[in-house]
Amino acid sequence: MIGRSFSILWRLLCLIVSANANATDKIVLQLKWQHQFQFAGYYAAEQLGYYHQAGLNVELRPARPDTDPLDEVKAGRAQFGVGSNNLVLAHHQGVPVVVLAVIMQHSPYAIIAAKNSQLRNSHDLAGKKFMLEPMADEILAYLIQQRIPLQSLELLPHSHTPYSLIRGEVAAMSAYITDEPYLLQQEAFDYNLFTPQSAGIDFYGDNLFTLAKEIETQPQRTRRFLEASLRGWRYAMQHPEELADIIIAHYGSTKSRPQLLYEAEKMQQLMHPELIEIGYMLPGRWQHIANTYTSLGMLPRDYTPDPSFLYISRTTNEGKIVTVIALLLGITTLITLITLYMIRRNHYLDRLLQLKSYQANIGESVEHISHQWKQPLHELAVQLMLIEQANDAIKDSQLQQTIAAATIHSHQVIEFMAKTVDTFRALLHHKNQDIPFLAHELIEQTLLLLESSMTLRRIEIHYQALNDKLVLYGNPIEFAHILLSILANTRHVFSQRRTEQPQIEIKLELDQTGHYATITLCDNGGGIAVKPIEKIFKRGYSDHPHEGGSGLGLYVARKLAKEGFNAKLTVYNRHDGACFRLTLPLPDSELITAWEANSINPH
Repeated sequence: MIGRSFSILWRLLCLIVSANANATDKIVLQLKWQHQFQFAGYYAAEQLGYYHQAGLNVELRPARPDTDPLDEVKAGRAQFGVGSNNLVLAHHQGVPVVVLAVIMQHSPYAIIAAKNSQLRNSHDLAGKKFMLEPMADEILAYLIQQRIPLQSLELLPHSHTPYSLIRGEVAAMSAYITDEPYLLQQEAFDYNLFTPQSAGIDFYGDNLFTLAKEIETQPQRTRRFLEASLRGWRYAMQHPEELADIIIAHYGSTKSRPQLLYEAEKMQQLMHPELIEIGYMLPGRWQHIANTYTSLGMLPRDYTPDPSFLYISRTTNEGKIVTVIALLLGITTLITLITLYMIRRNHYLDRLLQLKSYQANIGESVEHISHQWKQPLHELAVQLMLIEQANDAIKDSQLQQTIAAATIHSHQVIEFMAKTVDTFRALLHHKNQDIPFLAHELIEQTLLLLESSMTLRRIEIHYQALNDKLVLYGNPIEFAHILLSILANTRHVFSQRRTEQPQIEIKLELDQTGHYATITLCDNGGGIAVKPIEKIFKRGYSDHPHEGGSGLGLYVARKLAKEGFNAKLTVYNRHDGACFRLTLPLPDSELITAWEANSINPH
């Protein structure tokens, strides 16, 4: 009898232990939209078993157009949510919200406008019909920063598709650059893109959050959920094609595979996972976001987010102040030295391009530089993170703000330097070869090289590829140099004439004959006064000699176009500026077919 009772008790104990070992916490993550690549990291964590290994049973709940993830979490219908930057407003209003991680380092929000004679720049939005979605606060900040009165816009509810724009029902709409541009390109719709980031409004995108109560009552569950989610994100960004298949197979996404992969590619540019750890966030960046809300009248002056708003470890050792300042100065000096070194490399590269001195093995040099560069850039980012944590211990608010601003700028410099070296390496991969290449990809890479200098001078570049499949044959470096020469000349004109709201429009298209690709670069710099206008291509001629113009840039550009591509480079004036047109013959169809069949990657 005793033995039988012991046996029963033993079985019950085993069942209890087994049940406890297999127990999983059931939680809900409220997404901010429907299933798409925007949430790929969470899908990876679920499908690859990362949540299960962490003892979690996670429901990934899609949103409806009227769903507010914060409301869902506050009401207890979800434990975690994916929110926008207005979380800082909720925290100020007393909601104990805590941001666990930032997924996108830059907001994907932008304004897409129909491109026509009535909408040439952002200021032409005044008086137009505009679809604005909720929580797109960076769009509001951009409009105000551009001095576009909100009352001058006819604001309409968002249809959450670009077809209202295509049908002409509205003139502009808020959008995600990871989404709507793909659909517009499929419809061959001509559009302008205006981004808040181009005006210095740099918000985060997609913030994983919870409430303070969840962290206090379930600290281990919060930690396990966060770690598993970030693990899923790292996998997703390294295996986008696999995740696209998972989203289609398991989550009923209405998007096609090419559309999901387009979204993944654009998210890579917003996240920079090759350089910045996914989930990483800066208190200084949140201060920048808070300052922007202050400028909108949505937060009080001198508002600083409370430390409880962010789920990060903090240091309280006030004795680190001197170390912080010394580290900051040292890192700033190192970044400056690296930047100066790259400037010297750029001048060297420019001379090689102009003189066509291909004997120097630049490709190997850049490959070596990029390998040696990436590691110290990563170390710089880590050191900046330590500085930001130590900065919280400083009592001097003015010193705190100075250090925070410097670290934000340093991160931006690091990101640009990492992108630049990758672009140089791609361009120089085929340094001595005439090869087939996609014109669209080379144009985008070339624009990346000038991104920092154009942004610094507040020059807006609007690039549109009406045909992104056009293949050219020639040397990619020479092609890039032609574009760089034209853009550098335009930049000098803007500077010399102090053009207000300088803009450059670039369009890639197939000409009417179907035998030529044309690239048109137009500016609003007032046009070219010299007559005959073709004189600007003459060797030694410069319309900005006092700014260091050598008179070689456009001369070499036309020479490279003719000799390298049998192409024509022409120029003409329009009502507000000048237009350069590069007309390039397309290679034989047999060459293109062979290139596509062999999957030759031109970069």
